[in-house]
Amino acid sequence: DSSSAGTSESSSSESTTDEGIADEGPMFDLGTLPDAPFFDTSCGEVDFLFVIDNSGSMIDEQIALVNSFPAFITGIEATLETVDSIHVGVTTTDDYFYNVPGCQTIGGLVSKTGGLDSSNMQCGPYADGFNFMNENDALGMEFACAARVGTEGSGDERPIQAMINAVNGTYGAAGQCNEEFVREDALLVIILITDEPDINTLGTSADWFNQVVAVKDDIPENVVVVSIINTPMGN
Repeated sequence: DSSSAGTSESSSSESTTDEGIADEGPMFDLGTLPDAPFFDTSCGEVDFLFVIDNSGSMIDEQIALVNSFPAFITGIEATLETVDSIHVGVTTTDDYFYNVPGCQTIGGLVSKTGGLDSSNMQCGPYADGFNFMNENDALGMEFACAARVGTEGSGDERPIQAMINAVNGTYGAAGQCNEEFVREDALLVIILITDEPDINTLGTSADWFNQVVAVKDDIPENVVVVSIINTPMGN
């Protein structure tokens, strides 16, 4: 990754619909991309990967993310002068057995949810037939479905492994789970949402950096990573 930056979280009173999705509630103050390196503001294609912790303590964060998503996309569109096409994918920090067959190992894109605190819905395939959303989808509704991955995942979170697997072509061949998600000419924006540090992914931070940047022809400026990660002290 080329940049990693924390963001603040603000909260307000929360209410939920009959489906359990919050109408109002805690929201991440995502704002603009913090401390991000310079990138071409005329970029016409952006691929967004949301790596969402699905361990037992994450329901509040998942609700906050769903509530913040519309403002996040609006902010991205305001930051970039031209956005012709976006891809939006969701993955979890553990194997996700409620997902569709072929997409259940870590880093597979989510198109079906299940289990405790999830949306418990078939979310995809999305508008163009893949396991990621794009501008042809009803993004607010579809993201709310996919991002509520629930809280039955392992407490030994592996967000870095999920990130690497999702973008490096592990599941990217024709007919596989992440087919056509990462595009050669698109800016890659990765958002990590977890409440614990990753101590389970093998390798070093330099290894992880190199694996992700290699996806973009070793050009760090073509990758932006936003980390919303709680610390052991709760900050």
